[in-house]
Amino acid sequence: RFSRHAVARQQAGCDGESWAWHSDDGLLFHASNRGFAFEGAATIVAATPSPCFGAADVVGCGVLQAVEGAGADAVLHAPRKIFYTLNGVFMGFAFDLDIPSN
Repeated sequence: RFSRHAVARQQAGCDGESWAWHSDDGLLFHASNRGFAFEGAATIVAATPSPCFGAADVVGCGVLQAVEGAGADAVLHAPRKIFYTLNGVFMGFAFDLDIPSN
């Protein structure tokens, strides 16, 4: 479940209702204050000094749902992934989202 209160008291990615790509270290965060490497963006981020991106950059975030077939059941069971872009360049898939069971 997504909540507008997920980041009210902590940084994005530190709880189970938010996902984040932090600019200061280029790490990904979800449900933890310990980040992990963004493998998809590793080659591009490695070539840039820290911080990985800043005020002049445009970061995009989206969800890809790869639906195969037709009908509500196909949509319900389609895998979903969060991806990021940086200045219009696809950085890669960062998270696989769990499909709700109900």
